[in-house]
Amino acid sequence: MKTQVLLVLLFTLSCFNVQAKKQDSLPLTAFWFNGGWEHYEPEALEYLDEIIIFAVAPQPETGGINIISVDEKSGNVNYRRRSGIGLTTEMINTIVADAKKYKVKTTLGINGMGKKETYFNQLVRNNKQDEFAKNIRDLCIKHGIIGVDVDYEHPSSDEDVELLAKIFIALNKYLKPEGIHVSGAFGVKREHTRKFLEKYHTLLDQINIMNYTNTVAQFKSGLTDLVTKHKVPKEKVFGGFAFYGKEIKKREGTERASIDYRDLVKIIDVKDTEDMFKVPAPDDPDYLMTFKYNNSNQSVEAKMQFLKDNGYGGAMIWALNHDVSVSNPKSRIRFFRSVTGERAL
Repeated sequence: MKTQVLLVLLFTLSCFNVQAKKQDSLPLTAFWFNGGWEHYEPEALEYLDEIIIFAVAPQPETGGINIISVDEKSGNVNYRRRSGIGLTTEMINTIVADAKKYKVKTTLGINGMGKKETYFNQLVRNNKQDEFAKNIRDLCIKHGIIGVDVDYEHPSSDEDVELLAKIFIALNKYLKPEGIHVSGAFGVKREHTRKFLEKYHTLLDQINIMNYTNTVAQFKSGLTDLVTKHKVPKEKVFGGFAFYGKEIKKREGTERASIDYRDLVKIIDVKDTEDMFKVPAPDDPDYLMTFKYNNSNQSVEAKMQFLKDNGYGGAMIWALNHDVSVSNPKSRIRFFRSVTGERAL
């Protein structure tokens, strides 16, 4: 009898230790944007659990993947970006090889180049979503990619909700049998995004929330509402962090600006204690532009602890190529890894 009690006690303690380990560590995902190849650094992958290679787009008339050109000799494909060439075969092969070296999961990003109606909605209206899903499956298998993430940006009507659902249904149909997981990136402030996630979260293995430059309070409340009011499973939810600052108020005659972290540290002395930055305007050094960042060390630690304490799935970053080199003491990805805890290899 004593032996049985001891075994039960040891098992209970073992379970407690496993749970404690889970709470002390948090998976870390980062997007890598194809506009920053000159800033790609293989060593940065050492600090990640997943890298999302962003992005390819649909060809809505055929269900193909949107490309600019193919080199007949090398087979290198140049995939279309909003302006000019985006991803290339060379980029994909390089990132996948580096990810394997560091045991990092690779995911292929899909976007509509800022035109959801033209690329995503029209794809479904043409009834080509299954064909597109097959092409995405084949591309993933070819390169050894094990995940697909959709960045629709953003459902704004009930029709959008249903059209997006059809895309995810098609992806599930053709990707899941191959063991390829399905995720999406969403902004939780939007009414129809919340409607989509409430109704269709079962179509997603992972839900990347783009609450990038929110304050700690906004970060917490947005995720809490998603889970409590809209019944989205928190273990699927990854809270988002920005490696950039966004201008609070645009100047007359200008677009609201953003500034990458790697550029910010060249302009001002970043102490990593600031949630707001004042930066001289490029065209008027006497005018100070105010950027919200809300990802100082203290804010990041508070957000990460909230994710850990409440059982969320992980943390997500936009974007890895906005960081300085990992050899730089200012590297944000190194700091983030120190906060999330060790990777679960």
